[in-house]
Amino acid sequence: MLSGPFGVGKRTLAKLLTLCLLCDNGEDVSCGQCKACRRVISGSHPNRLWLGLMPNAKSVKIDQVRDMLAQLSQYPLESGRRVVILEDFDLFTMPAQNALLKAIEEPDEITVFILTATNEKAVLPTILSRCRLQRLPAWPDDLLESFLAGQGFSAQTARDLVPLSGGSPGTALRLSGDEDFWTLKSRADEALLGLVDTSRLPETSDQLKEFRQEASQLLDYLEAKAIASFDPSASAKSDPQDFYDASRKHRAMLESLFLARRQRASNVTWQGTADQLLLNILEENQPCLW
Repeated sequence: MLSGPFGVGKRTLAKLLTLCLLCDNGEDVSCGQCKACRRVISGSHPNRLWLGLMPNAKSVKIDQVRDMLAQLSQYPLESGRRVVILEDFDLFTMPAQNALLKAIEEPDEITVFILTATNEKAVLPTILSRCRLQRLPAWPDDLLESFLAGQGFSAQTARDLVPLSGGSPGTALRLSGDEDFWTLKSRADEALLGLVDTSRLPETSDQLKEFRQEASQLLDYLEAKAIASFDPSASAKSDPQDFYDASRKHRAMLESLFLARRQRASNVTWQGTADQLLLNILEENQPCLW
């Protein structure tokens, strides 16, 4: 099981492992050139089976698993290993996960299961206990910035994307092409930039009122910005009191955003939620984020 945040490379690593397992060279490292490797890369290898979310679906149901198990009950179409990729396993329903337990617990000698998951807590313990777990961490900033530069982004764009992506190349790439996100970012920064005291509170409140339809995206952006603004390693080298203050403000900001999400889930009006968030920002002297 490959576990980690969205966009850190779980799917890519699963594909690389599949290449190594199905390559014709008979070694544990893929050549990338043989017929088997080319078919894995194109997605046409008959001994590579895949099960995951279908378009517009929110979960993988037991009927889909039964179809997969029916395929596994037959001999592979070609000799050699067979690789079964179960993608986003944390989005499989509990009955679907249970139906796969025996197959994962007792695979035949030629079959290898590769599972990916973002939320391990949504995976049955009986499944987890039968997997070799490899957690993929978020990417460090310098590596992510180098990756984005290698993808053709300008140095400035790469620097802008790094703190907003949470160490996820997938998130960075998704944000880079999301014009709505950049528009929202610009509007949010403009609305909050001048919030230094209560004198601008009514004006800022009116501006945030316009985010009613985009409230979730706004809170996501503010959370990413709050996380990016606090560097524990840098703060720890500063004066102990400064570090304590920065840590407290950072925690308070995240708690304010958590409260805003909870209020939205409780059907509190967006205007009331936004005004409470602004008051919390001012109370904790958080305008420095902008």
